[in-house]
Amino acid sequence: MPKADFKIERFLGKGSYGSVSLVTRLSDNKQYALKEINVSHMAQRDRSDQLNEIRILASIYHPNVLGYYECFIENGKLCIVTDFCGQGDLEKLINQHTKSKTKIPEALIWNIIMQTLNGLQAIHKQFILHRDIKSQNILIQNDTYKIADFGVSKVQHKANDLARTAIGTPFYLSPEMWKQEQYSQKTDVYSLGCLFYELCMLKHPYTGRDVKELQRNVLRGIYQPVHTFYSQDLRDLITSMLSASSLRRPNVNQIIHSAAIQSRKEIYPALFEETILAGQNTAMEFGMTSILEAPKMIQTIKINPMLNRIMNGQIGGGANPKSKAYQQIESENAAKVVGVLPELQYDKRQKWDQMAQIQIQKQQRPASNQRIPQLLGNYSDLR
Repeated sequence: MPKADFKIERFLGKGSYGSVSLVTRLSDNKQYALKEINVSHMAQRDRSDQLNEIRILASIYHPNVLGYYECFIENGKLCIVTDFCGQGDLEKLINQHTKSKTKIPEALIWNIIMQTLNGLQAIHKQFILHRDIKSQNILIQNDTYKIADFGVSKVQHKANDLARTAIGTPFYLSPEMWKQEQYSQKTDVYSLGCLFYELCMLKHPYTGRDVKELQRNVLRGIYQPVHTFYSQDLRDLITSMLSASSLRRPNVNQIIHSAAIQSRKEIYPALFEETILAGQNTAMEFGMTSILEAPKMIQTIKINPMLNRIMNGQIGGGANPKSKAYQQIESENAAKVVGVLPELQYDKRQKWDQMAQIQIQKQQRPASNQRIPQLLGNYSDLR
């Protein structure tokens, strides 16, 4: 889908590689975020990293992970369409409370904890190491917290695979990364622990005048305890996640099944299997036949010579862009790109959302199933 199929509403921000805009998709009149990355002069490895992020985003459906809809290449720019998160990110929330010299309420922190743990569990289930959990990468959409930015993430072959490359944001790096040791999914748990600490204390657990001093402080493992304004459960959780030893540090599943989390399960968002697939079963009971598969990790997007030329901005052929031959080759190459990049996910994600809503409404009205057909009347397109 070309950029012409979107209306640019306003510019949202700019990074080292590109920019993000709020757009309206003309065919459904819904708002999305359009990220444009200039790949025309980008090194091969950087191009692969960008495609790796697309692969990961397109392989996960979860309310607490940034939603992916499509990507395309136009004029040497890689364009990615995702959820628009109009409430900003957790860094903005932290800065607001820092400026007003107020503490973030514990109830809100637990809400954020539940949602980010849920999102990270979905990521780890697909054997993905995020490797850059930080306040800037937790976006907020309608009070839903979404993990974003998979630019340095790594796909493992299995859950207990170990990685070695030191990468990420220094304030959130685990001790094993600083020591350049092998690390596992628990490195993401440590980073998330740093974030939860930051929500409570409005500062990082470890700082330093330079990177070397920051490293020394992290490896010493001594930080100011979380203020007693917050509950013992919350303080203990953060302490466990910031354990300097990865062997003593819990994984996401252990945290989710801990007493502190289970006692607050009423604010814990339901899993894919408990909402979307359950909602699908409910719909099928009443004659709706639409089948939705659970998300699976798609294959690596390999850069071939044709894709390289298109990323270089050389999509056509010949010297005259106005010639029929040039336009023909341009059209053929554009079609080939569609086959290389992930499929559009607008309809699929809409149906996932509808199935989840069916199950939520069923749970809210447990008196009888007689109301289910009435609820399903709103989703006639699923038949």
